[in-house]
Amino acid sequence: MSKLTRTLVATTLITLTGVLLSGCSSMSGQGPSASAIRSKNSGYQLIEIQSVSQIPVANNTFASASSPPRHPDRSYLETLTPRDQLQVLITDASSTSSPFYRPGASYTYGPVEVPNSGKIKFPYIGEVDVLNKSLADVSREVSVKVKEVSASAEVTITRPFRLQKRANILGEVRLPGPVEIDRKRFTVLDVLAAAGGTNGRAYNFIYSLMRDNKEYQYDSLALRNNPFLVEDGDLIRVTKNPRRVIFVSGAVNRPGKFEFPNESPTLADALAYGAGLNEHKSDPEGVFVFRNRGNKVETAYAIDMNKANAAYLASRFPIEGGDTIYVSEAPLTHWNRFIGTVLPFGQAAKMGASATTGIPIP
Repeated sequence: MSKLTRTLVATTLITLTGVLLSGCSSMSGQGPSASAIRSKNSGYQLIEIQSVSQIPVANNTFASASSPPRHPDRSYLETLTPRDQLQVLITDASSTSSPFYRPGASYTYGPVEVPNSGKIKFPYIGEVDVLNKSLADVSREVSVKVKEVSASAEVTITRPFRLQKRANILGEVRLPGPVEIDRKRFTVLDVLAAAGGTNGRAYNFIYSLMRDNKEYQYDSLALRNNPFLVEDGDLIRVTKNPRRVIFVSGAVNRPGKFEFPNESPTLADALAYGAGLNEHKSDPEGVFVFRNRGNKVETAYAIDMNKANAAYLASRFPIEGGDTIYVSEAPLTHWNRFIGTVLPFGQAAKMGASATTGIPIP
């Protein structure tokens, strides 16, 4: 190789290497290094978690500030109410002057609708007030009056129809639509069961109740601890809780955005979602949880996974909705990426010099 050729090659390589070295600090990688996050100028409030006493409390629960108002007339009632229909069947085996005797059949009266006053006039026995009484109580009262007319008569009273009380459920459930309130103590959990449950894990949803033009919100824990009674006209909407997600990034095997794996996830759960640390790239000393509750300075919690108690701390560290779990890369990984970037340019320089001089460069 001539002196001129060697000079050209050396100049080209030195120039390219200088350009690369001058810009290596701005090269894109997998995110900041552990040392950069721990530096004083990182912009984070850094807290090194070395014991259980340093673990913060996560806030993942919420509920309405007040309970919804109660309207007894909108709830299911066993007692008779206006618009209910009653039917009376009287069986009398005695044909002697009994107005209820029917050969081979029963005397039937009704169906008759319960008026707002609650007073129904029955043939032969007069008026009976049925409002707010149970069907059994009305049957006994009518039976006593019928016995005064015919001692051998037997009375059966049924309620063939009553106005249904309904609640509606919409959103992230398998069977949205109206649900009949058909018994006492019919709660929001009964409505959810009738709708086939939620389209996913129950703890990842917001449950909104609209009653009297006012909205009340609950999470699954609040519903389980204190399920409210459902009333006629209630609207229940089930929506995804946008805060019940975590972000796993950096040197993990499966980075991404994930829903909560359980109601109270930990850092260990989040790392498991990310399929663990990448053994070829990760820096075990640089596992961080970034949390921002509206503060100007974001908090970064750091755990050194090389420590003996790291696994225990990770299993006790609670994750909060919106947290970002970040695993930094090992310093050697950054260096290997830089070398992988430099070498192609060096090879290109050789090829360029060969094309210019016509002399192959080893």
